Amino acid sequence: MKKLLLLFLVVSFISAKAQITFVQSNPVNGSTNVGLSDTVSVTFSAALDTTKKFKEGNYLFTNLGPDPQIWYSADLKTVYLKSDLQPQTNYFLLFHDVFAADGSRLQNPVLIEFTTDSVFNGYSVSGSVSFEDTSIPKENTLVALLADDLSHGNPVILYAGISDSNGNFSINHVPNGTYFPVGAKDMNNDGMIDPGFGDLIGGTDSIVVNNADVTGINILLTSPEPVNFQKAKFLADSVKNADLPNDALLYFVDAYSIDSLARSDEWNFKYISDSTSLGYSVTVSIFGSYVDTMDANEFNWISNMRPLADSLMFAADPDSFVAMAENAGGYDFRTQHHPDSLTLEVNLKLGDVTKANFGDIVPNQNKFYWGLEYQLVYDDGQNWNVINQLRFLGDFETGQLIQLTGIENSGNSGLPDKFELEQNYPNPFNPTTTIQYTVPVAVKTLHATSQLVQLKIYDVLGRELVTLVNKQQSPGNYSVTFNASNLPSGIYLYELKTGNNIQVKKMMLLK
Repeated sequence: MKKLLLLFLVVSFISAKAQITFVQSNPVNGSTNVGLSDTVSVTFSAALDTTKKFKEGNYLFTNLGPDPQIWYSADLKTVYLKSDLQPQTNYFLLFHDVFAADGSRLQNPVLIEFTTDSVFNGYSVSGSVSFEDTSIPKENTLVALLADDLSHGNPVILYAGISDSNGNFSINHVPNGTYFPVGAKDMNNDGMIDPGFGDLIGGTDSIVVNNADVTGINILLTSPEPVNFQKAKFLADSVKNADLPNDALLYFVDAYSIDSLARSDEWNFKYISDSTSLGYSVTVSIFGSYVDTMDANEFNWISNMRPLADSLMFAADPDSFVAMAENAGGYDFRTQHHPDSLTLEVNLKLGDVTKANFGDIVPNQNKFYWGLEYQLVYDDGQNWNVINQLRFLGDFETGQLIQLTGIENSGNSGLPDKFELEQNYPNPFNPTTTIQYTVPVAVKTLHATSQLVQLKIYDVLGRELVTLVNKQQSPGNYSVTFNASNLPSGIYLYELKTGNNIQVKKMMLLK
């Protein structure tokens, strides 16, 4: 009986820690007459992992705008969002995944809807989702209405909903207009929708809402097939002939999330036209092809390269080059375990790669090459910082591997390769405050191993009062809430120690 009780307690503890739950929002779901200057707040049951950024559809779908201001409460349980709300407009927030600082996750998506109008206007769009693999649960599939189809690059989500256990969905309060329904399933549970990492996605033809509900929308979700170089080259050439100026010259090619067969979800062909003095990026993705005009920074970067132009016809297929790179260490880099705070990127480049992060290993500055880089990167909210990197150089015409670098630390001063203890916030505080710190990559190796981390509180006489952290932690950003309700007002010290690194800061408790 004791063993059974102990097992029950262990299982109960694991289950209790396995999820973070939604607590409340302001405005509450279904609110009307929301003020145009109001700040939206959403509270969860545990402190959030603030390294998981709510942007570009990661963890959160919303129509609050492309870049709402986002900040957190002192205890990190509440996220605040601020945007320029428009009159007589329906808004939504769909948290499709949330991670807590302790590693627990939101089990069920949370949908919050409100309007700045006196009532919700609009109509419903309803239907069902299904999968090629019928064993996949239909429940909690994300369904969104986009402004354009998926071939137009980063999607603009206008309205969204969630399917039930039978795969049925209904998106309410949709104004008149033309929309492109899309369904998505986060199969690897990382909070991001990316078919390159196994997530499923599907769409339908456009629909028109015109003073009536729209029903019977059926969305089949599949795993789109990545595009190989030959197909991408053919499609890009077709787009160039149809949509670009006659004098547009190809300068450079790159591709993201390259798999071990040299296929990608997205290829980019960079052209420049002298007659228009503009640069054009032809993107070939798993969803189709489209053209974007380069901004000034990208144009200046590409225009300093030597144009590929007709030389592209002599370029080798990258299949063998990528295969050799995988055998020479790329596969180990790709499949290694890394902290959740780091993201793996495998990017392929073709052309004058001396201007694209390969200048230090190019043997002949006047030749074109294939370049392949494996990177572990960290998003600090403004930039992607490269932590570890492995690069390969290949012959332009044969694809033979001719150069590689060892695994290296980029020397970038951004997190998490820098040991850092942040000033607590708020400060002064009463009675709780949050302490954030960074555990750096311990050594200049590919494997970012965990290390013993200690975070302790002392009084001004150096007497240890509280141990907040005393455990092994992987490289990344962390936050801890300190509750000083049992301590008197005064100055206190907090010390972070990892290996030979020690930092100490002061904080003030005012009651």
